[in-house]
Amino acid sequence: MKVSDDQLAAWTRPAFGNEEKLAADTEAAIRRAINNHPVLAPMNIRILPKGSFKNNTNVRRDSDIDVAIVNQGLISLHFHSGATFAHSGLSPYTGISTSDFKAAVGQAMRSEFGNGNVDGSGNKVFRLRGSDRIINADIIPSSRYWYMSPTHHVEGIELILDRPDGNRHFNYPDQHLDNGVAKNNRTGRRYKRTVRIIKNLENRLVADGIIGEFPSFLIECLAYNVPDGVYSDNKTWRQIVMDALVYMWGYANNTAEPADHLRWLEVSHQKYLFGSHQRWSKKDVTNFVETAFEVVT
Repeated sequence: MKVSDDQLAAWTRPAFGNEEKLAADTEAAIRRAINNHPVLAPMNIRILPKGSFKNNTNVRRDSDIDVAIVNQGLISLHFHSGATFAHSGLSPYTGISTSDFKAAVGQAMRSEFGNGNVDGSGNKVFRLRGSDRIINADIIPSSRYWYMSPTHHVEGIELILDRPDGNRHFNYPDQHLDNGVAKNNRTGRRYKRTVRIIKNLENRLVADGIIGEFPSFLIECLAYNVPDGVYSDNKTWRQIVMDALVYMWGYANNTAEPADHLRWLEVSHQKYLFGSHQRWSKKDVTNFVETAFEVVT
């Protein structure tokens, strides 16, 4: 499979038909479901769209939306460098339990969308089935998350699990959004367009049976770590993609991580991109990049 210049250019665009309106209508319906629930309505809840649609890097296969339902009154603390609860300035939490909160979110979604359209069998999310008026969505019950030192904290969200697995599942959607927008602006909007090209390329490789699925989120993070100068306005899209893939390969092909200040990060800047905490490896990246490079050269 070889990809034409016209196809690369077409892949720079978001996968919008009427999806933008459907996404807005879905978010509004989710908000309505929360506001109509007798337990959730009086609570301080943040409706937080996140993921590739919110970050404007979505393509056809990942054009569903992710929406976190965040209990703002519940803050999950992670202490670092001698920090203790006293450093937080918080009072002990006295609100609804995490299990009751998650159950209430499920009830609210089923009341709004119907039992048959909400799948709660997973451990982390409620999956909302789309229709002609809404888009597929993952509804993610969450708490706030503070990573604390004695002098400051960094805030994200932590997912509420039905069946704890011994790990904490947290992320930083606000920082991810802000940093992605900043890089896109610095690169004349070529960063996110390149992400879409590589995601579409991955979709094509998967559809043709050449590779297994490669994480969309990881593609976005890899492209984020490529220096801004690679996204030059005096290059063709083919040259930009090739140069970006070469840069990714160079980092991933070195199995030893560099010093901490040189390690690649997630877009949020709050987690290292590679390590035992991640579900992918550098070898996964080199395999994907080598295959992708072959079809754009």
